[in-house]
Amino acid sequence: MKHRAWSKDDGKRASGEGALRIVVGPTGEVTGSVEGPLGPADLAGTADAKHLLASFTPRSAEPTSFAGSVEGTLEGDALEILLRAADGSAETVRAGKATLKRATPP
Repeated sequence: MKHRAWSKDDGKRASGEGALRIVVGPTGEVTGSVEGPLGPADLAGTADAKHLLASFTPRSAEPTSFAGSVEGTLEGDALEILLRAADGSAETVRAGKATLKRATPP
């Protein structure tokens, strides 16, 4: 089933470069943030040695704010993620894949 609003979506709104910050604590708790076209949003979830699952919620509850999920699989020093997001009406949905590298301390 196609949603009428989805067929009108040119893909430009809430697209482009952004920043995803993920911190995994010693017991597997995940915190972080989403900035850019889908943010600002706060991220929380859990991780084990190979997998990460987190959700993000907007810092302000506007109908145009985005919420979503991040699923990841750790391969060596790289985290392969799938990010999914939708605005409050679910008329704008976004999904994307990325590879994140572990940050090195300064």
